[in-house]
Amino acid sequence: MPGRPATVLTLTQRLLQALVPTACALTLISACNGSSDGITSGSAAAESTEPAFFSGTVSTPRGITEQVISLKSPDGSISQTAVDELGRFTIETTTADRYLLRADLGNDNYLYSVAHLTDPVANRKNIHSYTDLVARTWFADLGLDIDSVFASSAGIENFPDEQTISLIDTNVQAIVSDVMQAYGLADASLATDDFAANDTGVDRFLNENPVIIRDNRATIIVNDPMTNLQATAVDRVRLITSFGETDITPPSQPQDLRALGSRSMIEVMSAGTVVDEAIVLAWSTATDNIGVASYEIFRDDVLIDHTPFPIYRDTNVVPATNYTYAIVSIDETGNRSAPSLPVTGSTLLQDDTTPPQIPSSATLNASTESIEVFWTQSDLNDLVRFEVTRTGGDVILVREVTSPRLNDITVASGTEYCYTIVAVDASGNRSEPNPRACITTSGVVVTAPDMTVTPATVELAQSSISGAEGTVISAFINRLDDSSGEISIDYVITPGTAIAEEDYVATDGTLVWADGDIVAKQIDISLLPDDLVEDTETLTIVLTSGSPDVVVTNAITTVNITDINQP
Repeated sequence: MPGRPATVLTLTQRLLQALVPTACALTLISACNGSSDGITSGSAAAESTEPAFFSGTVSTPRGITEQVISLKSPDGSISQTAVDELGRFTIETTTADRYLLRADLGNDNYLYSVAHLTDPVANRKNIHSYTDLVARTWFADLGLDIDSVFASSAGIENFPDEQTISLIDTNVQAIVSDVMQAYGLADASLATDDFAANDTGVDRFLNENPVIIRDNRATIIVNDPMTNLQATAVDRVRLITSFGETDITPPSQPQDLRALGSRSMIEVMSAGTVVDEAIVLAWSTATDNIGVASYEIFRDDVLIDHTPFPIYRDTNVVPATNYTYAIVSIDETGNRSAPSLPVTGSTLLQDDTTPPQIPSSATLNASTESIEVFWTQSDLNDLVRFEVTRTGGDVILVREVTSPRLNDITVASGTEYCYTIVAVDASGNRSEPNPRACITTSGVVVTAPDMTVTPATVELAQSSISGAEGTVISAFINRLDDSSGEISIDYVITPGTAIAEEDYVATDGTLVWADGDIVAKQIDISLLPDDLVEDTETLTIVLTSGSPDVVVTNAITTVNITDINQP
């Protein structure tokens, strides 16, 4: 790496020292015993003739400029593959066993991911802000700019090896493991889990807790799904070596701890109106050389809980009793900070109806992908949180923070946004809003491709069908208009005056059309003969439900069974 002393090893070299003989430990590319450092070359991979498959999902709340992703193999060749309306892509290849993947966000902003095809049947690699952080860390450690590497016509000589990528990914995900648990994703893998870009599950977590990379420094914003509170887990940490090494440095001591009594009247169905008393703790986000993963809550020197967010509501308290609290911050490897300065608090003896002071006018700094909002407060010790309301763009957004700073990462380029801030105390009293402040993000407005799904249409071709006992009748179901994508429809056979297994034989089922298939499907019903003289009997065929985005225009057909014994 240019400018680095020869005795300093990159994180890649340190990992490879444990994997290859000492004589080769410092050699990333040159041959060792007639081979490279253990990374398969692009030309060797190209000799494979067996197809390999991998798939994944592109997740970004900003959208991509085209409904495709680009892939660069180690030999330098670049190809593209389509992305569907849920962000998913699937690739079949016989030319390489590794790829650098890229999604274009516009204004020269990209998301990257590294894919290794280790399983010929089931490979997954997603593309989002966390995989982007992992990929950028690898190249930054080698003194390389990932955008320049991808844009170059040359091959990728220093292609990321799977072990180091996995190590960086594990370290990054450890920072947000407690936050993921709050989203119900305790056992999820952000890099490889199957998900759809529909703002649920993994996708919701990624939208609410993104990585922001600017000037080769990473920031991870985390949001509490229950309270909408925002905090910073990683604060402008340099990419070089940081996320690939074992962290031995403890986080900073938590600051600005407040222990504020909260008292309000609530309605409880079994008890009527009762007094809800608690002590609310709030503090400013700690910092770390890598990231802050969680906070431990101590009451009277006893650990009572932990949380990844800088706010805590202690309801297990006795009225008019003093309690002393302290907070310890913990990083992704378990290093603990010194405890915060202790603070004593108790519940309120009477209702608090006094609103806090109005926050100062905000200062705004904008880029293409985020806006930083700063303000000051005359008396922070009386406050639990700030409520920040943003207008502009497509939606009104409300975020909450415990310190006078917000990083808004859900903005579009080339768009004006305005912010107002309200201070809130432990009893829910609210200040008047501060003066509104506005700014326009840099760059041009990016129009994402139309991801609207055109619904498939199916219908029963006949509104009624007649058949005699002893015959088989067929009902036809047509797929109309668009034939793209696999769809399915469920149906049931419902008796009218006819009796199942006495007058007819049929079972409920599902009809499936493959992608591109527009041929009508049929449902066959055997009409059973008997020796009785009967009036015409009936049953119905009903289309009940189908795959998403299927519209049914004619869902019911009546079947008339005529008697063969009529004179």
